Amino acid sequence: EPLLKEVLNCEAATVVNNGMPSLIALDASGVLSPEIQDYLRRYRPGAVHMIGGAAEGLVVAGRTCNLLRASSADEAACMLSARFWRTCATVVICAEDDNEAALVAAPLAARGRVPLLFISAQGLSQRAVQELRRLQVRELIVVGKLAGGLQSLKQVTGKVIELAGACDVMNWVRARKLRVTYLAALNPMDRNKDIIKKLSLAGALLAAG
Repeated sequence: EPLLKEVLNCEAATVVNNGMPSLIALDASGVLSPEIQDYLRRYRPGAVHMIGGAAEGLVVAGRTCNLLRASSADEAACMLSARFWRTCATVVICAEDDNEAALVAAPLAARGRVPLLFISAQGLSQRAVQELRRLQVRELIVVGKLAGGLQSLKQVTGKVIELAGACDVMNWVRARKLRVTYLAALNPMDRNKDIIKKLSLAGALLAAG
């Protein structure tokens, strides 16, 4: 779940910064290393948003962090959507337990400047349904395979597009003649298995930009 929240940050950071995301992943302590502090001083952010953690009142580069307290990726996604979008005709959806799909869905949502929301095996949460209604969504793009199928989503909006994986997303982008100048490659299985864990987040961030 922490990785999903970081992926959400990737997508929101891209939208807020007009296609040029800046995202920093911290551990639960919220401690900023000297290298990160130096980067932030040079970057001079106008605002700093942090999801979760216990860093109440954390000051970064002279800016007090806007702390978004969320107990789940679903809650964090809805909070980010409510904060940064008034309305949006399209929303990207992926399963909350599918990290590989999330790593693909986040850059797709960022590219389209649209929210990314999550769905569980039991379907959309009441919170997510309310957010979709508030956004006045007309189209849902589902990345990955959903255990419960698409029927529950079709009750929210009539148009649901399913993109099973990265290749399907690439074909969808090409079919719509969206400009692609580079590809970002990553290992979606690095959450627990590799020596340097969650390095795939950097790939998602590169693809989002």
